[in-house]
Amino acid sequence: VKDFYEPEEIFIETELKVNVVFIGLELNEEEKTNISDLVHDEYIPMNHIMETFMTGSDYDPIGVNYDLNLSIMNAPEELATNYSQYLNESATRNWTVDSYYDYEGNYYVDDAFDEAFGEADYGDELINGIDVYDTESWLYWNVPDYEGMEDIYDGYVIYFLYPDAGDVWPYYYYSETDDIDTGVESVANNLVAYGGNYPLYFIDLKTPPPSFGVGFGSGDYANRENNPPLWLVESEDEAYTLISEYIEEAIQFLFVPSYIYTPEYEYQYKLDLLMIDATSDDSVYDDMTDYFNAANVQMALDWAVPYTEWTFNIEKADLEEPFLAEYKEALESSSTATSCYYGGDAIIIDSNVLIPKADELVSRPDGVVTIPVFVTIF
Repeated sequence: VKDFYEPEEIFIETELKVNVVFIGLELNEEEKTNISDLVHDEYIPMNHIMETFMTGSDYDPIGVNYDLNLSIMNAPEELATNYSQYLNESATRNWTVDSYYDYEGNYYVDDAFDEAFGEADYGDELINGIDVYDTESWLYWNVPDYEGMEDIYDGYVIYFLYPDAGDVWPYYYYSETDDIDTGVESVANNLVAYGGNYPLYFIDLKTPPPSFGVGFGSGDYANRENNPPLWLVESEDEAYTLISEYIEEAIQFLFVPSYIYTPEYEYQYKLDLLMIDATSDDSVYDDMTDYFNAANVQMALDWAVPYTEWTFNIEKADLEEPFLAEYKEALESSSTATSCYYGGDAIIIDSNVLIPKADELVSRPDGVVTIPVFVTIF
C-alpha cells in the first residue's frame, strides 16, 4: 500500500445493522432469542480467513471488526397475507417433479416428497415457477409500506418466507436470462433464496430443497441434508440451527465480505460526460449514436452499482469553444504522430498533460461521487 493510502489503523471497528424479518411465521420472544444466541455478534472477515489458512503462523490480522446489531421481527399479518396473494398470482412457468435430478442422477424433489408424504410416484406433479427478480423487487418496494416496517432498510435485511402458498405449492423460484456471449437462454429453476440487486436477501422455507454444487469441488453443498425446507425439519433445535446458519452465511458472504478497509458506501453518484467535437466540419452530432449510446451507459452503471441514486449529465461542446481553450492547448501540445506497423499514422496523446486540464473542468459536489468522462471525437 502506498504511503499516501496507508490508514492510521488498519483494523477498524464498525457497526453492522441487520434486520431479520419472518413473513408467514410468528415467532415468540423465546424463539427469537434461541436464534440470535446462535449468531456470532462479531465478524472479522480477514481474520477468519487468516485463521483458516494460516493456523499456527505468525500474522497481523487486517480487516474490519464488525459489531453485529441484529433485530429479529415478525412481519405484520397484512404483509404476510399480501405476500401469499402475490405468490399465488405469480406463477409464470412450471416444470414436473421428474425434471429435477442432481449430478448423481437422484430425483431430489421426488425423494423429498417420499420422505414427507410417503412413497409414491410424484414424477408428473407440476412444480410452479416464481420469477426471482420480480419477488426481490416486490419485497424491496412493498415492505416499507406496512406499519412498523417503514425503516426496515436502515440496515441490511434478511427475509425468511413461509407463505400460505395455496394452489401454487409446490413451487421454486427461477431466473431466466440470456447468456451474454452466446445469446442462448439460461434458466435456473430450483432457487430457494436470492439477493443482490437490493440491500436484502430472502430465503423461502417452504419450497422443496435445493440442489447445487454436487459433483463440483468439495465441501458443503446446497441440498436436502444441509438446507431442508421447514416441512422436513424434525425438531425446533434443528430449525433454530438452520435459520441461524442462514443468517451467518448471508452476513459473511453477502453483507461483509473480506474488506481490508472500511467499506464506505455512497448512495449518490453523478456521471458528467462531455462529448467534444474536434472534427473539421462539426459533423459528429449528426451520427453521435455511432460513437455513444447513453441508454446503454446508464443501464450498465445502474447494474454495476445497485440501489444508488444516479444523475446523468451529458453535454456536447465544440473544441473551439472558449471554455475548452486550455484543454485544446493541452491536447495539441501533448499529441505526437507515429507510424503504424500496418500503415497509416496514429496520434499518441500524453494523458499526464491532458488529464489535469480536463480535471479543472469538473465540478464535484460534496457527498456525491462524481465520475467525469471526456469523449473527444476527431
